[in-house]
Amino acid sequence: MTTYLKPVESPCKGVCAVNSVAGQCIGCYRTTAEIANWINYTPEERDAITRELDAREKAFWDQMDDFD
Repeated sequence: MTTYLKPVESPCKGVCAVNSVAGQCIGCYRTTAEIANWINYTPEERDAITRELDAREKAFWDQMDDFD
C-alpha cells in the first residue's frame, strides 16, 4: 500500500524576491529563515506566521512610502 503525505501549505506567491533591507520576501513577506525552515515548522507555528503576514505587508509598504 502506498502512503501519500499531505502537502504542506505555503503562503508563497511565486514572486520570491527578498528585500535585503527588510530581510523578507516581497511576495509572501516571510523572512529568509522562515522560508528555509517552513517544512520543519509545526502546523501551529506556520499558522502563527501566516497570521502575521498581512501586517508585515502593510508595514513593508508603509516603510517604502517613507522613501518617496
